[in-house]
Amino acid sequence: MKLSVKKAALLTTLWWLSCTTPVQVPDQTDPIERIDFSYLQEERKIYIGALVKNPFNGANIRYVTAAWHGTKNFTAGSPDSIILGDNGDFGDILKRDNLYAISKTSSSFSLNPISLSDTGEVYLKVVTHYEDAESHTDSASFSLGNIFPRFLMIDAPDTLTLPDSGFAQLIQVRAQAEDANGLKNIHWVGFTSKRLSDGIMLNQGNYIFMVDTGDTTYGDVTKNDGIFSTLVSFPYNASTGQLEWRFRVQDLGGGFSDSSTVVLVKK
Repeated sequence: MKLSVKKAALLTTLWWLSCTTPVQVPDQTDPIERIDFSYLQEERKIYIGALVKNPFNGANIRYVTAAWHGTKNFTAGSPDSIILGDNGDFGDILKRDNLYAISKTSSSFSLNPISLSDTGEVYLKVVTHYEDAESHTDSASFSLGNIFPRFLMIDAPDTLTLPDSGFAQLIQVRAQAEDANGLKNIHWVGFTSKRLSDGIMLNQGNYIFMVDTGDTTYGDVTKNDGIFSTLVSFPYNASTGQLEWRFRVQDLGGGFSDSSTVVLVKK
């Protein structure tokens, strides 16, 4: 008889538990759903974003900050403190979509700027500040990716006077380039030539390639010094006027940078 009473009591308890409202639990232990980072090398800008929950556990968000450590790890030095916004400006795209973001120039971080020679990982923390002094922190690291090569110097004549007759005039053209991943990562360097008077591309629009092999046939003097050279022939009957030479350096990963100069060709 006592056993039946115990069974009845147990069944009653289970039935009561199944009919009551479930226990309320927090949304999650971390309201930061995603941290975004991108490095726009062409514009020298860094984008930081954080998708957060609002509200979280019944508390509304007050503001979101980021601690930017740059290429230093989390234990080395002090971070730059940044406020991320959700007002549709300063790098944030959509207003009040809970994606707090900012876009800043890579050199504007006073403590941890990023230069074009930096490679590897960057480190940052995002802190969400809610009502009642509640805050949550998440950290992340990102790769800077393929750092594009760039030109340090373009050496080309501003003005070129054609010979009266006879042999063509050879002009040495040089361009110094660098790549944060090393000179071996530079795939090629070259330039195109366009006549500005009518927009006609010379050399059928093909690149005139330059070398850093020490081959004097191309006018290069020293091998692997980062200075790429070539010789350009100008016969006496070449077109006169302004030419735009647009230089490009491209690395093995497909990243590239451009630079241009204008050469005046005259008799």
